[in-house]
Amino acid sequence: MSDKAIQAKREYMNAYMKKYRQQNKEKIKRIQERYWEKKFNQRTKEIYNN
Repeated sequence: MSDKAIQAKREYMNAYMKKYRQQNKEKIKRIQERYWEKKFNQRTKEIYNN
């Protein structure tokens, strides 16, 4: 892929995700909470197991 094609794809995806986030604010919030819960739980397990 050329630089222009990569740049165009990046811009398209940024615009798409911005629109998606605006339309699905609650969904995004739940996804983020789940991600951080998992990450936190995994990290605490590592700390206590070592």
